[in-house]
Amino acid sequence: LRSIPLMVLFQVPFFVAEVRGHTKLFDRLDEHSWQYQLWTYFCFMMFNDCLIYWIHRGLHHPLVYKHIHKEHHRWIVPTPFASHAFHPVDGFLQGLPYSLFIFLMP
Repeated sequence: LRSIPLMVLFQVPFFVAEVRGHTKLFDRLDEHSWQYQLWTYFCFMMFNDCLIYWIHRGLHHPLVYKHIHKEHHRWIVPTPFASHAFHPVDGFLQGLPYSLFIFLMP
């Protein structure tokens, strides 16, 4: 839980860019058709799922695992705390796809 403030700090540049209008987010539903909105929902799910899979797989590389990702696997019992038991870099990397998507597709 000590790493949460640092993970939040890593996300600040993405938040600032979003607030300043540098993303492809749109404000009104009538800006795009409902078919397009369904398509972007599907793309969002696939983009995040694929990137988080590959990021997580990369975190299991022997050169990275013991320094960054092992802390997460120390939690054996699934609790709400285990979902936040990350090294700050691990948490940032696994949350990165959510932040990146809004810069790539509305």
